[in-house]
Amino acid sequence: MLKRLTILTVIVVCTVFAFSAGASAEAPPEEEVGSTSTNPHTSPLGLVVRSSDGYWLTVNSAKAGRVQVEASGADGSVTYTAPGSVSDTGIHANFGKYGQIDMRWVPDGQVREVRLKCHYKGVIRHFYDTGAYVGTLRFKGGDGFTSVDTQRVAWSRTWYHALYACGFSLGTGEPGAGVVINAGRRGHFKTPVHFSLYRDHAGAKVDYSAHFDQKQGRVKITREAFAEGGTHSLTFTGANGTTSATISPPAPFYGRATFERARGSKGTLPGNLGVEFPDHTKADLAGKGFEAALRFESINVSPG
Repeated sequence: MLKRLTILTVIVVCTVFAFSAGASAEAPPEEEVGSTSTNPHTSPLGLVVRSSDGYWLTVNSAKAGRVQVEASGADGSVTYTAPGSVSDTGIHANFGKYGQIDMRWVPDGQVREVRLKCHYKGVIRHFYDTGAYVGTLRFKGGDGFTSVDTQRVAWSRTWYHALYACGFSLGTGEPGAGVVINAGRRGHFKTPVHFSLYRDHAGAKVDYSAHFDQKQGRVKITREAFAEGGTHSLTFTGANGTTSATISPPAPFYGRATFERARGSKGTLPGNLGVEFPDHTKADLAGKGFEAALRFESINVSPG
């Protein structure tokens, strides 16, 4: 996962526990909620459940009173965001044709400790009232690429990952041995479609990613796709102040494109490069309406 994150030009560092709870009115002011077994988090404020066809479903809160459901697999993810609520009592949201969540949190009277070892912070410990979400969780991703229908999801320690608990930092050096190319539609460089690649150094493998935002009624859909290409999937030529790069990533990408730049950082991206996301939605990533930028830099991701 960290390897895929290196292809992003902007990364928001998450240093909090996934599903971590806020302060409780009943807790003593000097004692942080979840810090002891006598003052645990009262619920996980989110859930993770295995979905069909090799996907995992993560349900979490989003900004402005919304709930997000992320279906993630080996080559990408699709996230659906809709109005709803995530609280200590349960999760409620209606995703229209994609499904519905109406689950209440039922504690089982036990307290469990989650302990994770971070690189710099040492051991992080949190305590939780354990139990299960009970009710209705019905979800079917676009074109049926994955689905789940269950009435109970039990709390699991595996929901909590060191990446979220410990965080990570991003360092860049420009110019560097690596190369970054970012591309998008002309005039809307990062939305709704964005394509990125990163090669650490000449001869290294190439990390590719694509991002596509779309709105369907009250549901926002965010699609991500990833691939790792061989060193020859990106080739460079340069002469008389011009730079060209041929891009031909593996599936779920298809086709190819040629970055062309005369001077400056921006250039054109002619070609038939495209991507197929997990829900089988396809998007063009190159052509007359696209522009691209190239930088020679090194990116280092350090665990927290």
